[in-house]
Amino acid sequence: MAKKYLTKRDENALIEKQRDVSLTVIKKQTENRIKQQNFLHALKNLALWNISEACQVAGITRKTFNQWIKNDAAFAEAYEELEEAKTDWVEAKVFEQANQNTMAGVTASLFLLKCRGKKRGYVEKQEIDINNKLSGGVIISPAPVTETEWCNVAKEQQKKITDKKVNE
Repeated sequence: MAKKYLTKRDENALIEKQRDVSLTVIKKQTENRIKQQNFLHALKNLALWNISEACQVAGITRKTFNQWIKNDAAFAEAYEELEEAKTDWVEAKVFEQANQNTMAGVTASLFLLKCRGKKRGYVEKQEIDINNKLSGGVIISPAPVTETEWCNVAKEQQKKITDKKVNE
């Protein structure tokens, strides 16, 4: 079998084609980086943290954004840093509100305590004591009921709970 050799002209054409492909790839990567920077800038400064609006400003689709997050570690890291900055900004605003003597300040203070004071017992949870007759339970009625009807339903539910515990 005879070996095929490239002529100098064919070799130069192949090198030129590879160079063109490389330049195209580099150009596409550069265009993507510019769009990514535009997106991140828009997200932080123009779109008030709204991803869809930032995509529009940057001239990309939401699908493109999701692909970048999934496939581009550098972009995902930059986006995550922005998300942390957003959380810091929101937290600072809540602290500002908490320092005011207004209803918004009280609400912000309670919110902060529920988020940051969990270890101290500032949590939103409902505790139901099934051993203490009617306290702590929630009964949902499809129609208005009298107090007597409500007490009867509550007693029936409490009995079911108690019977179930005994049978276990």
